[in-house]
Amino acid sequence: MSVAARAMLRVSIGYLLVIWGVDKLVNPAHGLAVSDRFYRGAFTFPGLMPVFGTVTSVKMISAACPQWARGSRHAGEPCGEES
Repeated sequence: MSVAARAMLRVSIGYLLVIWGVDKLVNPAHGLAVSDRFYRGAFTFPGLMPVFGTVTSVKMISAACPQWARGSRHAGEPCGEES
């Protein structure tokens, strides 16, 4: 897989996770409805939706920019650039 394709995949997955995370923070009722529908109520705890939203948003950072998540010495460089 080319560097450009990997970068695009990271950015698109990161974007999706950001949208999901923000949705759980802004509209917890929607997160609860998704939990009821797809996970059969396994994660239907209203107080946990903001926690799940925060965790999802943090995972976005590691999906979109793994250099930043690892805290490498190249943390200030744009995503996808190999050293």
